[in-house]
Parts: sequence; C-alpha cells; structure tokens
Amino acid sequence: MKDTLISLGLTDNEADMYLHLLAISGGTAYDVIKKSGMHRNSVYTGLQSLVKKKLVTQVEKNKKQFFQPTDPQRILMLEEAHLDRIRDLVGNLQKLYQARPTEIIVHEGLREYREFWKQIAKTSPKGTVNYVMPSMSRQWWDLMGSDAKKFLKYLAENEIRLKMIVFSKAPEEMDVLRRYPKLNEFRLIERNYDPAGNLGIWGNVCLIQSVENIPVLIEIRNDALLKVFQQHFELLWEVGKELEV
Repeated sequence: MKDTLISLGLTDNEADMYLHLLAISGGTAYDVIKKSGMHRNSVYTGLQSLVKKKLVTQVEKNKKQFFQPTDPQRILMLEEAHLDRIRDLVGNLQKLYQARPTEIIVHEGLREYREFWKQIAKTSPKGTVNYVMPSMSRQWWDLMGSDAKKFLKYLAENEIRLKMIVFSKAPEEMDVLRRYPKLNEFRLIERNYDPAGNLGIWGNVCLIQSVENIPVLIEIRNDALLKVFQQHFELLWEVGKELEV
C-alpha cells in the first residue's frame, strides 16, 4: 500500500504517517511520532502537507491538535482531478503538436525498411487504416522476406484495415484477402505494369517508397499533404473494381 501511495504523489514520510493515522483512527502529532518513530520535525511537516492535500483534517480538542484521516475515497477524487488536469494539458499540447512544421523521416536500406513495416503494424492503434496506391505486389513480398509473416500477424492482432489499389491479382495479395476478408478491401485497376514504388497513407502519415536499387521509404507528417494524398486515393478508388476472392 505504501508504494502505491508514493506512486500517487505522497512522499515516503507522508505515506507512513497516513497509514499510521488510519491504523490508530487519528491522533496527535505525538501519537504519530510514538507510533512511527520519526523525527518530530518530519512529522509536523508531513502532517501539514497531508492536511493541504485534504487527506487529513486538523481539529483542536482540549487545546491539543488532532489529526484525523479523511475517507480514503478522497484519494480517488484527487486522482480524478489530477487526470482532468492532465487531459487539459494534453489537449493544449496536442494543439501545439498539430501546429508543428512538416516532419519528414527517411528510412533507407533493407534493414530499416523491414523494421519500419514491422514496428508501424505492431504499435499502431487498433483499427488504423492503411491506404496503398498501388500495391507493389511481388517486389514488396520479396523485400520483406520472412518478416512479411510478422507484419501480417501484427496487422491481424491490431485489426489494421488495408484498403489497396492493385494492378493485378497477385497470388500473395489474394491469399491475404482470403485469410482476412474483414480487414482488407482491394480494388483492381488492370495494368500491365510493375511499379517500383508507390504512395500510401497510414493513419495520418503520408508514405512514399521506392524499391529500385536500395529500398527507400519516406514518412511525411503534414495535414495539407495528407489531404492531397487522400484525394488521389479516392479518385483511384472510384475507378477501381471491387476485388473478391
């Protein structure tokens, strides 16, 4: 219990005194000193701090100061108030974060390329949508190698939805559509073309990748560019024909 109280913001001495007061149903500073063995100055300072935190009340009886612990439910009220302040703070910080300049991250080389896809699938919130225009089909699977299985595993665990434009019915992608029909939606625009790169949107991140020579993947966080990517995807999506297994 003491460790939990400390994690909620009480000092070591405050946690001890609060527990001692609960055990003796309240008392004087002398009672706490006698029960805890702490130095009198530490006790007086700690009790006043507990009073300020409204975990203890102070009353005078027969010219003596008595300290009475308040209902422990008070801790819940304090934590809820604390959470409200945190929510307000996060809301204000989010506004600053959204007003940030464009953020660009470049992943270059096979190792970084594979690691990016595994990590984004593993750490994204459930229900995140990944838009792909168009699929690179076999080239992507060849680059990912055995890590493709981990990627698909994380997609399924986090219920990541995949909306993808494809130029052909590649066996690997048809298999994914067959295994996870509720998470995947593909549309076909038939082209005899094997793209060496593509564009995508993962959540609110724009993605540009090229797999010619050394694989390169660029993350871009920019609200205006995100809208452009979304518009391009919607245009292609309208043209494509629904692909079924």
